Amino acid sequence: MSPPCGDLPQLDPPLKGAERRLVEMFHDQLAEEWEIYTRPHLNGLRPSVVVLHPDVGTGVFQVVQSESSNEDIFEKPLQRLHFIQRNILELYCPRLEAHSGIAAITLGLVLPHLSDLEVDDVESRSSGTWSGAHIICLASYACA
Repeated sequence: MSPPCGDLPQLDPPLKGAERRLVEMFHDQLAEEWEIYTRPHLNGLRPSVVVLHPDVGTGVFQVVQSESSNEDIFEKPLQRLHFIQRNILELYCPRLEAHSGIAAITLGLVLPHLSDLEVDDVESRSSGTWSGAHIICLASYACA
């Protein structure tokens, strides 16, 4: 895990509640083979969390701090995730073909203030806007 758990409180700016919960959830739930990177540099793009597994692939997650369920608020973070996905493919995986290689990079937009039902409602109203990304709410995950 990078940075190590003990160094997370020293991040600047500090992790907010949802980012901290996401990192803790991955740390608690993922097998040891997974590598967890909190706010990795990635050529200056800095998503909230990136997880890597040598056999499974990469996951890029961005926490959206808005408490609104208006899908327009999530459009820019989702576009940013797709931009990061393309950059990872081009910069770090240039030998993978663009069409099939993109499947090795999973995207996740984390909406911590919404319930599962609210996330479902936003997805149903967005008519494909979420294409290629998983929507995650942290409401059901309580940290120890």
